[in-house]
Amino acid sequence: MAQPYVALLDQVEHWSASEIESYQVEQLRPLLVHCAQHVPYYHDLFSRLGLDPAHFSQLGQLSQYPLPTKTLVRGNTRELTVAASSVGRAYAAHTSGR
Repeated sequence: MAQPYVALLDQVEHWSASEIESYQVEQLRPLLVHCAQHVPYYHDLFSRLGLDPAHFSQLGQLSQYPLPTKTLVRGNTRELTVAASSVGRAYAAHTSGR
């Protein structure tokens, strides 16, 4: 399982800063798009802020996307849950963290 990551690290070692950023953007954009499409909280937030994750094209744009806080997560658990239609089985997990 680690083999693909080792091969990627061997390649990345020789990339320029702009190639690394392009890779990071290519990896992050689908996550942002998924959140906008399937997580009610982010769908509403991105719409309200006029953000279209499909047009996310550089890491500098991350400053436009608000970071979640512990208070926000605790107060919006249901809205931060992926819509049931986009996942198979879901289960609740808990940590000992506060």
